[in-house]
Amino acid sequence: MNKTNSPTFGSTIKEARLKAGLGRQRAADETEMSKSLLRFWEIDQVTNPDVEQVMRLATVLDLDPLPLIALLPGRGDFTDALPGVQPYLRSKYPAEEALKEIASVVRRYGVDPNSTGPAPGEDE
Repeated sequence: MNKTNSPTFGSTIKEARLKAGLGRQRAADETEMSKSLLRFWEIDQVTNPDVEQVMRLATVLDLDPLPLIALLPGRGDFTDALPGVQPYLRSKYPAEEALKEIASVVRRYGVDPNSTGPAPGEDE
C-alpha cells in the first residue's frame, strides 16, 4: 500500500496473485511475461506497461482489467491505448461461457434454435 493506504496497481495485483495461490513464477508464466517484470509491477515500478500484458494478467488473476488499468501511474496517457469495447467484453465474458449459457436457456425453455417461426396455431 502507498502512504495514503489506497490500493495501487502493484498492491492490487500482488494481493490477487496471493489470493489465487499463485507463485510469482507461475503467474508470470501464465501471463507470458518475465518473473522480474511481474516483480517490478508488484512494487509499483511500472513504466510503459503493455496493454495486452495487463489484460492477460487481469485474466490470470481473475481481476476486472479496466479498474486495474485505472490504477496505473500516468493513466491519462494510458487510456488512449485502452482496447475497444469488443476486446474488453471478449476477455471478460469468454465466448464458450456465453454459448453454454445460451444453450442452457434454450434447453430450459424448449426453444428450437433451428425453428423459422411459430408452429401452426402458435401465432394467435
